[in-house]
Order: sequence, then C-alpha cells, then structure tokens
Amino acid sequence: MNRNAAVIPALSCLLASWGASASSQVNANRSAAPVDRPADAGILLTVSGLAAASQTAQVSLQDLMAFPETTLMCMDPWTRDAYSFTGVSLARLLERLRMPGGAKGIEVTADNGYTVGIRLADLARPGYVLAYRMDGGLLRDQVRVRNRGALVVAFDLASHPDLNASVYRYQFAYQVRAIHVR
Repeated sequence: MNRNAAVIPALSCLLASWGASASSQVNANRSAAPVDRPADAGILLTVSGLAAASQTAQVSLQDLMAFPETTLMCMDPWTRDAYSFTGVSLARLLERLRMPGGAKGIEVTADNGYTVGIRLADLARPGYVLAYRMDGGLLRDQVRVRNRGALVVAFDLASHPDLNASVYRYQFAYQVRAIHVR
C-alpha cells in the first residue's frame, strides 16, 4: 500500500461548476491498482492513473448521478437484445476527474476479471456511456441483469455501424468496477 499517495479533490468540488449537489463524495484510495470496494462506502467504481500517477478516485452511484445523464438505445452485441442504457458520458467523467494530458486510453476492468482497453480517440466519439440504468431501472437492482453488474460500458452500435467490429464489441463491458487511465 502506497502511504504517500496524493488525495484528489472531492468530486463534489469538481461538480460545483455544474451546480450539482455538494453532498457527492469521492474517497481517496492509496493504491493505484483496482481494489475491492468496501461494502459500506457505496463505491461502484475505482478510477486510477489520474493527473498524478498516485491519484485514484472511488466513485459512488450518487457521484455518477450528479453528472448530466445520457440515454441511448442500443443492441447488446452479445445477446442481440435492444436496451435503453442511461449513464454518464465516459469521456466527460474522465475529463472531470482530471485525466492526464498525455493519456492514450483507458483500461476497463470488470468484477469477473475481464479487462479491455479503449483508445481516447474512440472515447471522443459520441455515445460511449458508463451506464448505471437499463430500461429505466438501476442495473444493480435488476434481477434479470444481475450478471451485468452495477455499471456497464455501452455505446450505440446501430447509429455507428463502424463500431460494429469485434474490436469495439469487446469494449461493451459488464460488471465494470475499475478504470485505469494509461
């Protein structure tokens, strides 16, 4: 455990420019590697590799809900079922968490150990969403989608046919628990 890790400003301070609630909290984590979330903290996502290499943010559902919502209809590339996903723009979230200027991409890690890289050039396209709702309900509360986890990286394959290649379909990630900026 790195005891000299820098503590980033609370997400509520970063959201103040949007007039969002100051009750949002981001907890500083002292490890750059993804870690298990404490059950009592309500943390859904760990983001590491921020402005300074030692900075890591832990983000709750309330933090994510304080961002402007994006909703998209898309087809799940694995089940071929159509769903409505609601969440935050992944690019906007990373920008607000102070992603370093020289970053080339992110690595998304799921609860089941699945890891996939996404280039920043792809994140700049419209439609990459870190979703916490599916068909109007919170992902974490939906029995039929429990295997998807509380967060999903989703994007609209129908509106962007160029994303309908295997390299992109693998970026549609379930059970997201950590993002590392690289």
